[in-house]
Amino acid sequence: MRNSITVKKKLTKNFYVLTGVSSERIIGQSLVPLNRTPRYGVINGVGYDINDNMLIEAKSDFSINNTGLGAFGEPLLLTPQVYTLVGKLKF
Repeated sequence: MRNSITVKKKLTKNFYVLTGVSSERIIGQSLVPLNRTPRYGVINGVGYDINDNMLIEAKSDFSINNTGLGAFGEPLLLTPQVYTLVGKLKF
């Protein structure tokens, strides 16, 4: 299960920066014995409101603790840093 909290600060009418924290932990049983230490991270990024119905964001999520938890709970795919580029349409 992954949770995150972010806050935005508008610098101009359309451009903003965002920052926050995230946590990810394994819930339930697994066939492989896993380290159940949660992963904690720091989120930073920028965004731009193209118009009232569309925005684009670039974010990074850096792990701040050493854990064996990998991508989507997979122990063999370690992901200490995640970069995302997101486009959203609002209805």
